[in-house]
Amino acid sequence: MSLLELRDVNKVFHALGREPVHALRDVNLTVEAGTISGLVGESGSGKTTIIKSIMGLEKPTSGTVTYDGINIPEARGETLKRIRREVQFVFQDPTSSLNPRMTVEKLVGEGLLVHKLEPNRDKRRAKVAELLTMVGLSDRDLDRYPRSFSGGQRQRIAIARALAVGPKLLICDEPVSALDVSVQAQVLNLLQDMQEELGFTVLFIAHDLAVVRQICSQVAVIQLGQIVEEGPSETVLAAPSHPYTKALLAAVPNPNPTVARQRALERLTEEKVA
Repeated sequence: MSLLELRDVNKVFHALGREPVHALRDVNLTVEAGTISGLVGESGSGKTTIIKSIMGLEKPTSGTVTYDGINIPEARGETLKRIRREVQFVFQDPTSSLNPRMTVEKLVGEGLLVHKLEPNRDKRRAKVAELLTMVGLSDRDLDRYPRSFSGGQRQRIAIARALAVGPKLLICDEPVSALDVSVQAQVLNLLQDMQEELGFTVLFIAHDLAVVRQICSQVAVIQLGQIVEEGPSETVLAAPSHPYTKALLAAVPNPNPTVARQRALERLTEEKVA
């Protein structure tokens, strides 16, 4: 069962005195409920425009964006409030996405207050403490500020904040690209564990196919506003059919020098044949 669908979505930006910019071209994307699906592409490929379309921040020039059967651009009132609660976001940089003047209790509990899920302060504090424990932190962190945490810990706080309101869809926009490699693995494992435990759906935005290979069951590859390849991650990443996907895979570092040299030779051979 699909939770999120984009059908024939086009987005054209117009600027005075300039040629129109086609940010998205006939994009079709389906995210099945209860899965972790990846969207991969380089900077400028259209990933952010897709995110904004899903969040209702950009209205498609044509096509439809639906969440759980609801047409997002046309959502109003209580329906829009429902979408804003059920679709949550984890940003790329936890340092800039967390208000430095708010304690962890206020940061994580804000959604509970805004959506009137837990107006009682003591119960809200207890809920936040429970969420912190779930993401590998402690109730001793409730009164601390973001500046006193490491990058990985801040991202754990951001995940706890997103999960506080019980979302059905979690959009993760490059959530580990600003972290050290060792910390990346910890955050990815946390996301997988939380998804398996709570059953929410994840749309994982990335440019790193190595990360997508680890966490996603489905993947779509976007280039210049078009989905050029999609399918099960194992199939797409093991035997890519599109040159752009092959180029992204070739750019993934390999610690084995023999494999790295073999890849380089294969690329040179392909370039000569072309």
